[in-house]
Amino acid sequence: MDSRFPLRPRFAWLGRADSEAVPFALVEVLSLAMVALLAAAVRFYALTAVGFNSDEAVYAGQAAAMAQVPVLHDLFPIFRAHPLLFQFLLALLYAWHFSDVVGRSAAVAVGILTVLLTYAVARQLYGRFAGLAAALILALMPYHVVVSRQVLLDGPMTLFATLAYPLSVVLAGAHGGGTTKSYLVWQLFRRPNHLPDFYALVVPQAMGIAVLLAALAGLVLLYRERSWRELLLLCWIVVPVAFFTLWPTKGFQYLIPIAPAVAV
Repeated sequence: MDSRFPLRPRFAWLGRADSEAVPFALVEVLSLAMVALLAAAVRFYALTAVGFNSDEAVYAGQAAAMAQVPVLHDLFPIFRAHPLLFQFLLALLYAWHFSDVVGRSAAVAVGILTVLLTYAVARQLYGRFAGLAAALILALMPYHVVVSRQVLLDGPMTLFATLAYPLSVVLAGAHGGGTTKSYLVWQLFRRPNHLPDFYALVVPQAMGIAVLLAALAGLVLLYRERSWRELLLLCWIVVPVAFFTLWPTKGFQYLIPIAPAVAV
């Protein structure tokens, strides 16, 4: 382990004696299981009380087309400038059974995995307590709950953003790559659908003002012990915020990848 990048937290009150390691590890596992169950409960509650919105219909339709679901496979083109990894995984489920419940349950599963991944990141950076706290915050964060209940690409993007879009371009071949470049140019110069302050006005309320104040307090309290950890989390947040603020097309769910970093 490189001594310049220590991963053990400096907070002595988070430590445990070796004799307590086994029972405390059990408590940690049980606590994480409870957080995961809580995350599942708030996401599965009344999951299909409202039908698919337009975006969900497109993504579910693409998956149905891959799975050759009768009638639907003729209505939805598979490639529409969208990453296809999530639709492909969803198609495996649709080949077994097609329904709104299956589609949204897959999205919820991705959301729960993101909660667990947030625990792992925070634990690695700041210890067990931080891991469980960050996971609990994300599990109950309205912004993440709302988006991860829908068949959208933004939930899976949190996990697969670096892989899905380049992979779809490569699979499209030479002609697909040229089309993608034209599509990118059009997206950069198209008429904006929201003002630049859209995210500043909407996302803080969705994440929770208390959560954001706690995150700012965390930065202040860690200022004297600042390290690469805080720089990593700040870059994780600032880069997507800056990009989508400048990007002409703005969707409510586009900033969901920063939710784990805010929770940590």
